[in-house]
Parts: sequence; structure tokens; C-alpha cells
Amino acid sequence: LGLVNLGLLILFFMAVFKMLPLDRTKRNLAKDIVNSSPFKPEIEQDMQIQNKEEKLVKDKAVKITESEISTVNDMAEAMAEIQRIVEANDNQLSRPDRDKIASMLQKMSNSEDIFKKDLLNLQKIFQQINTADVKQIENLKERLKKASEKERHILKVELEKEEEKLKIEKTILDLEERLNQYIDSFNKFLRIAVERVGKPEYLFEVKDDLARARVVLRDITDMLKITKTLEKKLVDLTKTEQKLLKKEKESA
Repeated sequence: LGLVNLGLLILFFMAVFKMLPLDRTKRNLAKDIVNSSPFKPEIEQDMQIQNKEEKLVKDKAVKITESEISTVNDMAEAMAEIQRIVEANDNQLSRPDRDKIASMLQKMSNSEDIFKKDLLNLQKIFQQINTADVKQIENLKERLKKASEKERHILKVELEKEEEKLKIEKTILDLEERLNQYIDSFNKFLRIAVERVGKPEYLFEVKDDLARARVVLRDITDMLKITKTLEKKLVDLTKTEQKLLKKEKESA
């Protein structure tokens, strides 16, 4: 090589090595190429899936429960007021007043959509992310078999978080089953109350029916609060999983 070409070659290599950490050598570079994780494309794919999942959960979760709880509390207060009215009037209510009470109670008995709205919302979220989660779990287990010690720790935590999500999904299904039972009981007490409101001789017993219905409403409120906690936990899990995937990518 001529002196000019040799000078250019030296300058080229100096520029290349300037861009690298000072302790890098050609041997280090070769080693990095050999040891570069073959799972990086999968990790990046999981990160894309997780991004969509995080956005879905953030957009659709934790937006309903507060209003539901407020609505249920309003219903309980309305029933308590009806109890007070019946008692204050010595069970002597006019036909128009009894018709109004019957109409209010009938509307309350059609509240299944309000009670179940949040649980159904969470179920829809899980229906949309379930396939992705199953695939992610399979990918994580496969990567765990061949991962370095540092990566194994991250992967184990990722698996734990994915399994937590599956537990939340199962809890939601269990809650729905219990909620259906509460709704049946609630509607039964209100149906009996409506029938008795129409018969002045049974008006006094309406108070007991409404008292029982209010107890069931308390149970429903407790379930809605549990749902709210699950929603928040799901949001936190998706955020944590995204951070873990970034760490895994960096260590791969």
C-alpha cells in the first residue's frame, strides 16, 4: 500500500475504535458476535406484544368501578329511604305512592348490567390478551432453558408476572359466578317487595325485604372493590413486564 492509502486505512481503524469502549478489542468484538442471543428477535416481538397489551389495559381498565360503586351506594340509600317512608306512614301509603315505590324497585331489579359491567370489561381484556400471554409463556420457558445466569433471574420474574395474570383471570371468573348468585338473591328480594307494595296488608313486610336486599348490595359493593383492586394490579403487571423485557433485551 502507498503511504497515502496506508494513512487513510489507519485513520479508518482509529475512527472505528473511537466509537467503541476503550477496553474493546477485536477479540471482544468476535466474542460478542458469537454470544449475541438468538432470542433477541423473540424478545423484541414480545416487547411489541407487551406494548399493545399495556395500552389496551391502560385504556380500558380502571375506568368504570368507581361510578359503579357510587351507583350501588345510591341504590342502597334509596332503599333505606323507602324503608323510612313506609315506617313513618304507619304502612298507610296511597296507591299512587305505592306505585311510585314499586316502579323504583322494579328499575333497581334491572341493574344486572351495572353490577356486571366492570367484570365483563375485564373479561374482554383477557380475551384479547390471552393468546398473546400463552405464547409469551411458551417463549419465556424456551428462553429460560438456554439463558445465562443473569438472564435466568429476569426470565423467572417475567414468568411469575405472567402466571399472576392468569391467576387474576381465574379470580375474575370466580367472581362472576359469585356475582350471579348475589344478583339472583337481590332480584328475588326486590321482586317480593314489589309484590307486597301492591298489597297494603303486606306493606309492613316490605321493610324486611329491602333490608335483605341492602345486605346483598353490600356484598356486591365488596366484590366491585375487589374488581377495582384486580384492575389496578393488572395495570401494574403490564408495566412491570415491559420493564423486565427491556432488561432482558439489554442483558441478552
